[in-house]
Amino acid sequence: MKLGTLPVLEFAFLSPASTNDLAAQRQVLQSVSNRIVLADKAFSAKDLKEVFTDNGGQLIAAERKNRWESKWYKQWARAARHLHARLIASHRQAIESYFNALDQATGIQYASRVRSTKGLIVHTLGRLAAFAIPSLMHALFSS
Repeated sequence: MKLGTLPVLEFAFLSPASTNDLAAQRQVLQSVSNRIVLADKAFSAKDLKEVFTDNGGQLIAAERKNRWESKWYKQWARAARHLHARLIASHRQAIESYFNALDQATGIQYASRVRSTKGLIVHTLGRLAAFAIPSLMHALFSS
């Protein structure tokens, strides 16, 4: 990815709104291999990292606090977590920018007129395609 450009969408995954983010992420990470994934604190489960590592990937997620740490370790760990979270946030900014541009260009979050599951899928995939195809074509054919 070039500096100042949006990333190219590699894959997308839809799940029901009632599905917990961590459960949905498990399905994604079990089917993806040989990738580096940057995630927030919600995906810092150890077993999730192990599953992804077994598939040849690397999951980099902000760490959660441990309530049982000693006082001196809490201070050191807080500083380390802060630096780690800033590093992840700086890399995730491109991803957040992509989703912001996607929403502004397509209005993907506004599906109030959708009345069925099929309609929602058509709405979502149509808007993803309308946004992703031009950037994919530019990435493929620019020198």
